[in-house]
Amino acid sequence: MISKEGNAKEFKGDATLGLVSSKLTLEGPIIKDKTSFIISGRRTYADLIVKPFLDDETDLSLYFYDLNAKVNHKISETDRIFLSAYAGNDIFSVNFIENEEPGAESNLNFGLGYGNLTSTARWNHLFSNKLFSNTTLTYSNYSFNTNFGIVAAETFDDVSQNTNIAFDYKNGIEDYGARIDFDYLPNPNHEIKFGTSYTYHYFFPGETKLKYDITSSDTIFNLSVDTIFNFSDNVNAHEMFVYLEDNIRFSDRLRANVGIHKNKDQKVHRYE
Repeated sequence: MISKEGNAKEFKGDATLGLVSSKLTLEGPIIKDKTSFIISGRRTYADLIVKPFLDDETDLSLYFYDLNAKVNHKISETDRIFLSAYAGNDIFSVNFIENEEPGAESNLNFGLGYGNLTSTARWNHLFSNKLFSNTTLTYSNYSFNTNFGIVAAETFDDVSQNTNIAFDYKNGIEDYGARIDFDYLPNPNHEIKFGTSYTYHYFFPGETKLKYDITSSDTIFNLSVDTIFNFSDNVNAHEMFVYLEDNIRFSDRLRANVGIHKNKDQKVHRYE
């Protein structure tokens, strides 16, 4: 996530060009002195660098990108809203076509990728110069996938045969959360914090798809397989906690942190 809040007075931009990656950042006011934004994006291009050294039959993708965005809005002297989001992906894929023999053509492809998506909405409220709160809503999603495929066509003695093999695997985790935190400073020697949080987790351990087709024009040999494997059940998990703590300063050399934290978890298996 971007640590800056964005420039509320004037528009600014910054670009960085590197050997293997580039970055662009833009920030400025939406409503001057009240609402600001900042957005930043980055991408690598290793695949573009090596592409001139590959043959025409090979198509390669090898890069990662990420995008950050944040909006900061001042509602009043005691209320602010912060919206932020992050998206990133790592991509690796190769596609190779082979036509070495007359009447025979094959295509090999392989892919691997994983990515993250997170977003946050936070409301900051100042009750007094001794008490303020942060109320936060969050969402996050992580996914991973890999695939492999072969497509081949052959023709010999007026008999054609087609082969199609496809393998795909994917998994992921998805979270929804809500949280409220209070900070109370009754005097310079006490900093009291308390709050509660709830998170809904959805775990997708993995799904494998396998497809295998062989067809022949003489109908002597034909085989077809199309199936899905789930090695583990999908799981829902509910996580909740409440806490209270006090940072106490007895002197410049003696401090203490006391508190209580109560956590409760519940898991529910889903059969899909």
